[in-house]
Amino acid sequence: AEEARREAKRQEKERKRLEKLREEEERQRKKDLKEAERKRLLEAKRARKEMEEEKKRLQEEMRIHAEEQRRLAEQAFIQAEELKMQTQLAVEAQEKLEFIQRQRKVMAKKTKEQQQILKANLRTLEENGKRLGVEPLDDKILTPGSVLNEPNNYKVQEKPAKGETEVRLMGLKKIAQETDDQMRKERETTNLHYQILEQEALKVHIAAKKSMKKWTGPGDLPDTGVEEYVEGVSDFEGQTPAEWMVLAPPPPVLEDEPTSGVEGGDSEGEMGKKLKRKPSKLKKSRTRGRNSVG
Repeated sequence: AEEARREAKRQEKERKRLEKLREEEERQRKKDLKEAERKRLLEAKRARKEMEEEKKRLQEEMRIHAEEQRRLAEQAFIQAEELKMQTQLAVEAQEKLEFIQRQRKVMAKKTKEQQQILKANLRTLEENGKRLGVEPLDDKILTPGSVLNEPNNYKVQEKPAKGETEVRLMGLKKIAQETDDQMRKERETTNLHYQILEQEALKVHIAAKKSMKKWTGPGDLPDTGVEEYVEGVSDFEGQTPAEWMVLAPPPPVLEDEPTSGVEGGDSEGEMGKKLKRKPSKLKKSRTRGRNSVG
């Protein structure tokens, strides 16, 4: 019985020890779980913080990139507008140059016609002057230039009955001088306008080259609607504005005296016939003489 009591007491003691050990293990397990949970929460918090920082960094980079893209787009738009405006100016300059060229051609034709009429009138007047007693100093037929440059190349015979012829002749010479002065002024004005337009075209050409050098946008150049002024910009070096804009060559410079004139013609024949049939018309007003010159 004593042995059984001791055995029971030993077993009870062992049971309590095991129970205490289990309780200790349980407390340690809970403590480990709590520590692991704390570490997990700390790790999650740290990861969440790093994620937020990375998100903010990416958002800032995206904002900077978007701002840069917007700036580049604005710069591309401004450059495209400038290029379009410069191209428009170049087109307007080309139209002005073509208009001036047409004016020069019309003026050259008009000048030639006026000089031909004047030459025919002077020839007819000389023939009728000889018939009426007025002779030139030389035997050749006088050209408009010689009449204007040598105002005293007519010699009038001192005949009382022929004084009206001398007056009419001097009036025609004065009209010729006025006509030549007017044509010379028109030629000078046209040449001046042509030079100004060439300078404007050169400025537009230089500005277009500078604008193309400043282009930094991505991809192709902006569409300006006028491709002929965009392609080959780098090939403009050393070319004149006329070559750059593919203009027709300028018309020839107007001369004071055309190389070819009217040798006779309908005007001479008609005027000669009128003067020969009705010489008394020379005594009419000077307006008739002005109209005959044209």
